[in-house]
Amino acid sequence: MPARIVVRKELEPTTDAGRFDLRVNGATVVPAAGDGARGSQRVEPGAHTVSEAAVTGTNPIDYESTVGCEVGTRRRQVRSGTVYPNLQLSSGQRAVCTFRNVRIGAPAIAIDKTGPATAVAGGTLGYTLNVTNPGFVPFPEASVVVTDPNCDDPPELVSKGGDDTRGTLDRGDTWTYACSRKTTAAADCAPTVVPNTATVTGEARGASVNASDSIETSLTC
Repeated sequence: MPARIVVRKELEPTTDAGRFDLRVNGATVVPAAGDGARGSQRVEPGAHTVSEAAVTGTNPIDYESTVGCEVGTRRRQVRSGTVYPNLQLSSGQRAVCTFRNVRIGAPAIAIDKTGPATAVAGGTLGYTLNVTNPGFVPFPEASVVVTDPNCDDPPELVSKGGDDTRGTLDRGDTWTYACSRKTTAAADCAPTVVPNTATVTGEARGASVNASDSIETSLTC
């Protein structure tokens, strides 16, 4: 079976005029991508390279650029720069690669959601939400709000990962949240897919930014 690579663009600020071509194995999949743009490409199982290139009129040195790829429900692997080489995919796998460009000096926030790829209907799905600050402005703790409407209870902050400035989410920090969702086991159970999306918002210096991440869990009977 073919694998699939989804490429998506996140710009901060979201109204920034920068535009980038998003590429899979050197071929442009999304031309002149702005914030929120996305596209996908079917590929053979094996190793692949995703990359981006600034279009004419966009100066790449004006941005802090990263690319992060997550395969299935695993944690996103983030690299500095505009190229992610050697993305390994097996038959039928799906990878989502996010190209993030933060204009120098701008605030930005990010979230990476992980959870089970498969589960049995009636079980409890546990989710881990890692929140980071890829921007240039710290966020006071009270302004960082994580929501996940499909969890049974609001996400709870469980770790700040050795953060020395514990009152603010700073560049390079990772704060970890957790929540869970109880699924239903029906007598006439049929295999289903459970989508789940988590969102984080942060406010600093009069600016509000947000980010979201989604995963899908396959429920068996």
